[in-house]
Amino acid sequence: MWKRNRHGRHRLGPSASALLALVWAICIPVAPSLAADSALEGEHAQAVELARAGAHGQAVAILIRLADNPDAPPVVRYDLVTVLAWARRDAEAVAAADSLNLTEAPAYMLEELGRAARVQGRLELAQTAWRLALLKEPERLSPRVGLALAAADRGQTDDARGMLLGLQKIHPDDAEVARALAYVEELRGDPAAALGAAQRALRADSGSMEARRRQILLAARLGAPQRALQLAQAYPGVLTEAETARIRADVAAITLRWGTGIDPADPSDPSARFDAVDRALELLAENRAAARRAGDGEAETVARHDTVVALVARERYRDAVEAYRALLADGDTPPPYVLVAAADALRARSQPEEAIPLYREAAALEGDPFDTRLRLIHTLGEAGRDAQAVTEAEQLAAEQPPTLHDRVNPRYLDAQLTLALAHRFAGNPERARRIVESLYAMSPGNQDLLSELAALQLADGQAQRALQAYRTGLAADPDHPGLREGEVYALLDLLAYREAALKVAELGQRFPGTPMAARLARITATEHRPLWTVSVQRRTSNGVALGSSGTALESFLYGGRRGKLWRPFVHGRWEQGRFSGGTERVRHAGIGAEWSLPRLSTRLELHADRNGGSRSGVLAEAEYRLADPLTVGVMHDTATLDLPLEALQNDVDAWQTRGSAAWRPVARRTLSASVTRTGFSDGNRRTGYYGAWDEQWFAGRMWRLSTRADMYRSVNSLTGASYYNPGWDRARSLTVEPRQRIYRAPVAHGERFFDHGIAATVGRYAQENFDVRPTWKLRYDQWWQRHDRLTMSWGAAIGRAAYDGAGETEREVFASLERRF
Repeated sequence: MWKRNRHGRHRLGPSASALLALVWAICIPVAPSLAADSALEGEHAQAVELARAGAHGQAVAILIRLADNPDAPPVVRYDLVTVLAWARRDAEAVAAADSLNLTEAPAYMLEELGRAARVQGRLELAQTAWRLALLKEPERLSPRVGLALAAADRGQTDDARGMLLGLQKIHPDDAEVARALAYVEELRGDPAAALGAAQRALRADSGSMEARRRQILLAARLGAPQRALQLAQAYPGVLTEAETARIRADVAAITLRWGTGIDPADPSDPSARFDAVDRALELLAENRAAARRAGDGEAETVARHDTVVALVARERYRDAVEAYRALLADGDTPPPYVLVAAADALRARSQPEEAIPLYREAAALEGDPFDTRLRLIHTLGEAGRDAQAVTEAEQLAAEQPPTLHDRVNPRYLDAQLTLALAHRFAGNPERARRIVESLYAMSPGNQDLLSELAALQLADGQAQRALQAYRTGLAADPDHPGLREGEVYALLDLLAYREAALKVAELGQRFPGTPMAARLARITATEHRPLWTVSVQRRTSNGVALGSSGTALESFLYGGRRGKLWRPFVHGRWEQGRFSGGTERVRHAGIGAEWSLPRLSTRLELHADRNGGSRSGVLAEAEYRLADPLTVGVMHDTATLDLPLEALQNDVDAWQTRGSAAWRPVARRTLSASVTRTGFSDGNRRTGYYGAWDEQWFAGRMWRLSTRADMYRSVNSLTGASYYNPGWDRARSLTVEPRQRIYRAPVAHGERFFDHGIAATVGRYAQENFDVRPTWKLRYDQWWQRHDRLTMSWGAAIGRAAYDGAGETEREVFASLERRF
């Protein structure tokens, strides 16, 4: 092919020239592609070098850009996860790995992913990554140590110790195994064994400063940053300030997760939860200061992000919101986990409307927003957006398969349970109960579901059934907080105050300082506090049957509940009515006591009345809950005030006996009936029959709609008395009452709220010897509760009644106050 020319130089022959031209023509289209691949490889290599040199932020920026290229080889994405883990951007590393096929990932990435997942509390992912790393390279030791550490984090410290002791037999001089064993021995509470393991680790690698540096960094890499930080502090100058800050960030993250992971009802030491979080806040403050000195804005921002989360965990919600808003003011774009923490803080501060958009934004950014969507649904309900909460819950529930790997899917249970709660607060308790019952049938050993089912039964008025369910669950899990708390509520509903107080005292000793114990102690203490109630009513009428005007003032003052069984009270009433024949005044004073036993409430009052003359009497009353739906009562008063003032004006008094029953098959429906017999001193005997049907058609967090149907009939044995006394009369009416809760917010003592409602009544009244007359009434009232110790209400009403075939217009204003001391 090559020939010499006349100058002695080589040249191509004709055939070779043609072949070269063909090859050149073929290669021309390929050259740009090769150049692009070469550029990508070059940038990839540059990113790797930057990462190895510690410039993780720059390396991550390059790798993120390269990973967005669909033609980028998988190694780019693997290295992105690895460098994010090196940079201690663990949440981002875990998120970046969610889209990868881990079975194809290299062992070095899987090791780093395992460490990052462990710091994030994703122990299942960490274990999966480490197991895959072992499948690829079975000789690697680090993943085996990581699996032991993950087992220890799950509380399986004995198993973890056994695994590490087995590795130590094979690798007796390995520093990694010794350091991990020291960490596990510390968790087990055996300081002597932990010290021995730590000394073995130092003996295995106690050479140069560089060896010491590798030892500390390896401890952090293996998921034991606490030990690494101890070593770094013991040997100052071994690590750079940036390296120490990264280890400190890991310690803060794990310490924070320890704190937030402690069950608030844990009987061990619940105060340790805040101790751990306080320690995390200290570490984060040190990191911020170190990053500011080093001019590392990225590290400072990460510390600020984590501070928001730590402040929420410490329940310093105001500070958390301020820290989040300071980030926004500085132009930062917080990652999803910070958005969720800020939303949690706003929600805790009763600002659900501000929390909702943050949850939505975080859910849109997260790769797996399941937990955030659950929070969003609950917050929508708290904001009164019941319909939206149900829609979101239905969508989330529909996305979850009932089973996963032939087992009940935990996310399906969580989503369906959230849907049930959304229906409950949206005013659909029957639908909520059906959902929870079906879930419990799928997973009968799930005590959380049993607790929710019992709570729904309790809300539906089935206190005895709920109490039985709570105690069934407690027999299997005596320390379940939801079952413990629900049992107390059921006992209170059944008037078992003494047993409830004993349970609360036991919880205070078993779970000292927990929110649950404090909440129950407050509720039971409030129930037993002295109570003062007062009500006032002013009524005017253009007729004569009720009098042209009347005023009534009534007050009860109850002492504290003695022995959790009974409480004394004094009762006063002042009433005045003006009639065509003059004015009548009644002054009533009574003293008595109430007794409360399980399912039984009784009251005895000795009273004296003056209305020109004087009289005294005894009132005895009892009410007994035969079963969840049925309550019966009886009352007898030897000198009742339940009679027309015109009778008292004419020196007529009366005794009264009443029997009653109430049937409540579900919480929203009550059927009641009573028969009252009144014996007047003028010989008249009046028998009154009363029945009512109360139905609550809708009961959401912010709106309620109910109706009430009333039926009444009375028969008198004497006609022509000095007071209104037809031979017979009867009345029927229907009331429709919508109510709206305008404002609600939790406070230190219960809940603060303000609501109002209007009640419209129409009916018909029939009386012996007179035509049937229509009746109506319109009533408006407002309720304001400052906390569970102070409630006030006020309102006005106007209506049309009928007496002796004539209509009378009635007007009324009223107010009441209830104060616990």
